[in-house]
Amino acid sequence: MELKETEKKCLELLMKWGGDRVVAYTKLMEELQADVETCKGLIGKMKEIEAVTHDYPPGWLVSEEGAYFRIATHIETIWQEFLRQQKEKGSGAPRLKN
Repeated sequence: MELKETEKKCLELLMKWGGDRVVAYTKLMEELQADVETCKGLIGKMKEIEAVTHDYPPGWLVSEEGAYFRIATHIETIWQEFLRQQKEKGSGAPRLKN
């Protein structure tokens, strides 16, 4: 399976910030300079990648090069928690400036 550069960046960020899912999602948006819809699409793509690696322990991904990546296992939780926190802050629909 070929991973595009952006998808590799997503995996890298989620590995780095995976201890705190909301931080991971926020950093993903910040570092990719992407809006929410773009990030949702990338997160969805990562869920697809994880789905095809179901023979491996939950949360592990084998890349094309055979390296193991630790990724957040509950991607949807990141999104829901992020939205909940944004709603609590009252900031409306989050969107980063380009």
